[in-house]
Amino acid sequence: QVLLSAEPRSVCRGAALLEAMAAAVVGFVGLGAMGGGMASNMAARFGAGALASHRALLHDIRPGVAAALAARHPQTASVATSLQQLARESDIVLFSLPHGQAVQSCVAAIVDHLREGSLVVDTSTTGPEVARAAAAALAARGVCFLD
Repeated sequence: QVLLSAEPRSVCRGAALLEAMAAAVVGFVGLGAMGGGMASNMAARFGAGALASHRALLHDIRPGVAAALAARHPQTASVATSLQQLARESDIVLFSLPHGQAVQSCVAAIVDHLREGSLVVDTSTTGPEVARAAAAALAARGVCFLD
């Protein structure tokens, strides 16, 4: 079971993927209409039951948007002051960005800061060439990419 990777025998398999999905920190990059809604819904569910140890780490180019969302969920959400901080502290990173160039810029900013075995999920609307480039860059660091 491979998600998306530059190499078929990638880190995106079985146990490694399940470990990432059982993660405690989910980083959200892009808190517009779609990303903000996803982050808010997940932060509202974190802290209870099977998600008791989970928390959301938030980043947006508009810092006030991230701060406002974190203020609505103070027990389960906090603001990352940089993309690099978000990458270092997250087990899963979700992108919800307006275009492929933003995705490429974010991948470039975080790739050297992600832990091996972490997972990046891109919910942005981009072309396959952006997804393939992101998958290749991240796979080289042992990071799984799902588009």
